Amino acid sequence: MNGKKGLFRLFSLCLAAVMVFLCLPVSASAKAINPSTEITHTRDFLVQNPVTPQNWEETVMLASVGYFTFAEVEPFIPEKNLASAYETSTRILTLMVLGEMDRESAAESEELSALQNLQQEDGSFGDFDSTVYSVIALNACDAVFASERAVENILSYQQEDGSFLFGGENPIFTTAKAMTVLSEYLSDEKVTAAMEKAVLYIESAKTEAGLIGDGRCDTFCAAVIGLVDVGVQVTDDKWGYLVNNLAEFKNKDYSYTMYSDDEDYDPIATAYALAAFDAMGRSKSVYVRLMEEGTLSVNIWESFKPFITGYAILAVISVAFWVWIIFFRNRKSKKEVVIND
Repeated sequence: MNGKKGLFRLFSLCLAAVMVFLCLPVSASAKAINPSTEITHTRDFLVQNPVTPQNWEETVMLASVGYFTFAEVEPFIPEKNLASAYETSTRILTLMVLGEMDRESAAESEELSALQNLQQEDGSFGDFDSTVYSVIALNACDAVFASERAVENILSYQQEDGSFLFGGENPIFTTAKAMTVLSEYLSDEKVTAAMEKAVLYIESAKTEAGLIGDGRCDTFCAAVIGLVDVGVQVTDDKWGYLVNNLAEFKNKDYSYTMYSDDEDYDPIATAYALAAFDAMGRSKSVYVRLMEEGTLSVNIWESFKPFITGYAILAVISVAFWVWIIFFRNRKSKKEVVIND
């Protein structure tokens, strides 16, 4: 009898342990935000309130979290223009993120051949944006090009304060773009030194409210993505405020506003928030994933792995518990009937 009681206590303890495991993500959310949970809720909001991307960048950000798998929305794909490095590189990246092109098919595409031929003597593919996205696209396709000269060209845009400037663009954005593409070349000492200066620049752009630069959500998220790509641990004591402060832009329905004191849902801010959480959760942005893997495999299993594992354990224990109840209780009842007889 004591053995049965001990077995019952063991099952009870196992059930309690599993329940604690399942509740951990919920209780921990009060202190720290879970990127996977945030992505799931925000993606669910977008599925219920479908948004059609207005440019290729929105398509890439939304595809990075599997939005197009859940929503019947047409993505934005740049028109074919083989004379433009910007149009060609962004078209390649968009097709790759949508799964319509991979490294193998890219190797035979006219887009890739045209892009390789568009590199200029100074290593660039035109202006800053064209060069950045061309390098990302060529790396994603594992293509041959003059990468050293391209890196030198991108580095030439860095200023003394560590920022990267291009035309009238927001320097946080241009700096973050440079950080992402140059993260593939950190073995070069010059690149490493440049990225250290870029991180210091982003740090100096922190506002008293704990936001970045102009206080916009997309600016904040761009900074987060750049930092993650060069290896900054945004969850440590120094940078941990980034994860939590992103919630300053969040509405109760998990949509995002462009400014922290707004209440209106902004599709661009929401897309950037998804991309930032995706980068935090995977320790690399969608662009780095493309450069390293040549494809975008949105692994839904990874997002739900803790919950599925927990419920699987609970199911197994529950089945075993009821088998014990039915089997041993029946045996006990039979013995009592024999004794009574």
